[in-house]
Amino acid sequence: MKLFKGGKNLANAGAAFIGDQDIVIAIVGRVGIEGKRAFIDGVGRDNRNEPFASSSHIHFVITRRDSRNIYLAYTTGPKEQQLTEAVRQMRNWISNACGNGRKFSGLIYLEDPSTPPPTKLSRNALDLLDQCVERLNIIVATTGWTDNATTTLLERRHKELLEQWKPFVARGVSVLRLSAQENSSHHDFHTSTVILNLIIKKAENVTTAKRAVWKGKEQKAEDPFMNDPRDTDLVIPVMGPTGAGKSTFINVVAGRDATEVSHGIKSCTPQLLPVILHHPTDHARRIVLVDTPGFDDTHLSDSEVLRRTAVWLAQSYSANMTLAGVIYLHDISRPRLLGSFQKNLEMFNKLVGRDAIRNVVIATTHWGVILKEVDHRANHEEKLSESHWKDMIDLGAQLVRFADSKESGWDILNHIVNHADVIGSVKIQEELVEIKKILPETEAGLALLYTLEELLQYKRTNVERLSEEEIDKQIRAILRQINELSGNRLRAWWNYYFL
Repeated sequence: MKLFKGGKNLANAGAAFIGDQDIVIAIVGRVGIEGKRAFIDGVGRDNRNEPFASSSHIHFVITRRDSRNIYLAYTTGPKEQQLTEAVRQMRNWISNACGNGRKFSGLIYLEDPSTPPPTKLSRNALDLLDQCVERLNIIVATTGWTDNATTTLLERRHKELLEQWKPFVARGVSVLRLSAQENSSHHDFHTSTVILNLIIKKAENVTTAKRAVWKGKEQKAEDPFMNDPRDTDLVIPVMGPTGAGKSTFINVVAGRDATEVSHGIKSCTPQLLPVILHHPTDHARRIVLVDTPGFDDTHLSDSEVLRRTAVWLAQSYSANMTLAGVIYLHDISRPRLLGSFQKNLEMFNKLVGRDAIRNVVIATTHWGVILKEVDHRANHEEKLSESHWKDMIDLGAQLVRFADSKESGWDILNHIVNHADVIGSVKIQEELVEIKKILPETEAGLALLYTLEELLQYKRTNVERLSEEEIDKQIRAILRQINELSGNRLRAWWNYYFL
């Protein structure tokens, strides 16, 4: 990230050249000017030129990201400077530069552990922050976290800050540990670059245009969604055949019984169920795991599973929620691959699309068995990776083992949320919302229609082991789903009733 200073004209004009799409980050706190400059040095140490003064109280430097300028403005006051004083100086600066009404895209508050314990934030300070910072995009960071640091003092000050900022932590403000060392042994450290990127990422979400609103007729009144969807949410659907362990995975990661677990091959997830978790590093964001029914559900037809899944994903897309990645679970203890395995896998690939496969984690489950079976299951996993899952792995999907522990589950989640290239959406979301296809015209809808027609032909020609009544019942059920997914028939019905 290259930092540079403006020319003399820009310095004379203050920050008059700040554009509507530019991001402006305020850096304040009780670390003195040297501490704030050290934070900026940590961001662009190799390419940093000297910053310039916009006023006697405010200095700033500029970095670029794509076509945007990112202004890092910091106060020049001493360590003892009060937060209210610093924020007022920042507010006056941005008002003079951009006109009244412009807020900071984010704010980074640095706390030096060597200073006396801070007093509780005043109501005035909280109101000022509300007025000056977009959507409370704030990160509080304690400094001095190095491998040689005495952690007792730092941990005590960290807890004091959490208490001090408690009214805002509940509203998404993050309190993090700042380390100057990129390879620190502290597992919770964050460098200047990481902290700045977290602030910029949220600021970019705020300034990004809203997505199209989905008005698909596939939705029914009884379809559940979230009461409080946020455009900072990271959505991770958990998919796979019935009995693969989707509900168990979510419960283990959440540390509670968030969803009902099936025992055997009978499903317990008729509706998509979102489970909200706290983001491990960014308290302004939530991770939303979505428990989904499989395409071999014991209570729902495959066409209804597709409809419910597609509706939930389309709603989340319109709500500007970010789809960070997808987890596909497979029960490694089942050596025989039934027809439902291939159907689930094919439908999964059509729902996700080739471009999003790079953010898929294939997780094998049910490894908690006696040792003599482990080698057999490992061989089975290897064969699957070289055959059925090969195309997905070649496109960037990761193959891992879920060890039935919270740590193992979070390793999988962290791989997705820390991925440098978040996908944002999957194929069926774009087809339904952006391209405005109806469900039978999507790749998943066409694939399911083809699968059902194949199944119908099989049922008609393999009746010897079933009674006439039973085969007639199954054929009528398949025909009903085919009719539901018939694109021409459904399009004509749509036009007649709704257009």
